[in-house]
Amino acid sequence: MGLFEISSGFFGMVLENVYQNSSEKMLSTFNRLGSDMHRVAFVSNMKHYQNETNDMVKENYKGKFSKLAEEARVKGNKFFGKREYDSALRKYTDSVLFAPVEENNNQLALALANRSAALYHLGRLKECLTDCEAAFKHGYPGDMHYKLHDRMGKCYTRLENREQSTNCFKRAKSTLNDAHLDNKKHQTWTEDIERQLKKCDHMPLDTPKDKNDTADSTSELTYGKNPRYSRASSAVDIRYTPGRGRFAVANRDIEIGDTLIAELPFASVMLPDFLATHCYCCYKRIKLAYPCRQCSGVRYCSEECSEKSWNSGHKFECKFTDLIIDSGVIVPGLLPLRLVTCMGLKKLLAFRDTLSEQGEDSGVNAGCNKDGDYLNNYWAVYNMVTNTELREPKELIQLSMVAVFMLQILQKSGFFVQDGISCAGEDIAYVGGLILRHMQQALCNAHEICEMLLEDDFRHSKFLTLGIGMYVTSSLLNHSCNPSVDRNFVGGDRAVCRAITNIKKGEEITDEYGALFFLQTKEQRQAVLRPQYFFDCKCEACVNNWPLHEDLLNKLPVVRCEMCGSALQVQNKEGLEKTECPKCCHVTNAQEKLDLLMESHTKYIEAMKSAINGDTDGALPTFEKHLSLLCDTLCQPWSDYNNCQAALKQAYRISGNCIRKRDL
Repeated sequence: MGLFEISSGFFGMVLENVYQNSSEKMLSTFNRLGSDMHRVAFVSNMKHYQNETNDMVKENYKGKFSKLAEEARVKGNKFFGKREYDSALRKYTDSVLFAPVEENNNQLALALANRSAALYHLGRLKECLTDCEAAFKHGYPGDMHYKLHDRMGKCYTRLENREQSTNCFKRAKSTLNDAHLDNKKHQTWTEDIERQLKKCDHMPLDTPKDKNDTADSTSELTYGKNPRYSRASSAVDIRYTPGRGRFAVANRDIEIGDTLIAELPFASVMLPDFLATHCYCCYKRIKLAYPCRQCSGVRYCSEECSEKSWNSGHKFECKFTDLIIDSGVIVPGLLPLRLVTCMGLKKLLAFRDTLSEQGEDSGVNAGCNKDGDYLNNYWAVYNMVTNTELREPKELIQLSMVAVFMLQILQKSGFFVQDGISCAGEDIAYVGGLILRHMQQALCNAHEICEMLLEDDFRHSKFLTLGIGMYVTSSLLNHSCNPSVDRNFVGGDRAVCRAITNIKKGEEITDEYGALFFLQTKEQRQAVLRPQYFFDCKCEACVNNWPLHEDLLNKLPVVRCEMCGSALQVQNKEGLEKTECPKCCHVTNAQEKLDLLMESHTKYIEAMKSAINGDTDGALPTFEKHLSLLCDTLCQPWSDYNNCQAALKQAYRISGNCIRKRDL
């Protein structure tokens, strides 16, 4: 189960011990339970589970450290005094992360203000402005306000924003009267501010547009938004059959490069290795860190992300972060917990009432609202497949133990005593049942959130898995070992699915669940898919047992019929110009198609050289065009097709979340 395995941490031993010490009668009773709520209640009352986990759930997290914050700021001041602004910036950031966020403590404000000064000298003007505003918000001393207003005015002057610059210098002048300055310093500051105001009078009136604030076109849906599935393109239809469940189909011809899905996760969880480098909320690589209000173990790219994360559930898990990491259940346990906490107790209890009236959905409308619209909401998540009936009893009882462990954390966190609500035991068991349900759903519906680690030669670049998220629209795509879309990530946790083959109207749109025909044998792929997703893949690559990439290298290409796509049988070179299809009898000029392909191949080789030298954006259109021609001309599988498709996927990923290895 990959990331969902409890491969390290103390809770893996708990699971095994409890299971081994469970009697046959007890396990038999558990196996007859008909709901997740009853499974959680049963495990909660198991004496040997209680003995194993007694006093285990305690607060364990990296808190705030006033002394460390002060020491880091003092060190930052020393670097600043020596004009070593990069070093000063790092120390001021340490101070920002360690500083308590308290009403009567201005350490955070002082650290932010000092950091803004370093940013100003480094020319990072917008970040300087953001830190100044944050310093005011966190209680920067009133007698020093003039300093920040003056600094902000100078930033806006350099940004050629006359109106904002003038306003800031005026505020600096008015707050100067609150400063504890002797007459001489007061006069010096006053004269300097007056000079700055005169400079403002000579600035142009028009505010220039920020070239960096353009919309991210890579996330736009080709053919417009789907009226029912708002995160999908209008070219996508969702269908259902009892044997296959829901799946996506093209309602028009789709071309390579078309964006078919673009969405944010309903909830996600970051892997521990990236807590110090990426935003705990949006997964962007952090340029300037902002703190959690309570712990120093996570960080954010902005105060907005910090607030969003706190309000969507981090406030409940915060004091147990290190406990969850040390237990080894951060992926299988914390993601389901997040799905619960981001809803909040009040909404969950109301949801139970709605569920009892409405019941669960099934078929193509599962997860849709009463108008038939599929939204990025809890109802869509709740109706994802669980595969409960297909799970082995041992797996189900161990998942239940993890759910109870996470439920115990919720109980200690204060989740059940908010909004003036008094929760009974049945309410707590209901929430525990939801956690167990979501745990099973995550096993077969969650997607990895990734970032490209770019090598100097882009062909050797690889994905870093930053975390796991629940993407409600992407989860509707079924698996194929020869998928028709590639999923990558833009701007942090935004998933974008693009077509990597031409898809004809009526054909299924497929993703891949970690098994590709040219990298693994059919037996290897089935061994990966069956335990986690409970199906035997029947894609074209599996049905026809397509060979591995290494076995395709000596295979001759087969031209396809331009009418029906069937393989053409060319007996000799003379027959290339008029080749009759054995299936539909259409005559294709195979020679003409091969000539066009050779011409395109030459351009593809040149584009590959450009990409290797760093110009993947310039190479991208050529990759798309050549792959499209390969798709229309030759039958799969074919080694050059695999190579071109791999290059295209790398180029897409480089255009999204990407960091050069040499920049780390």
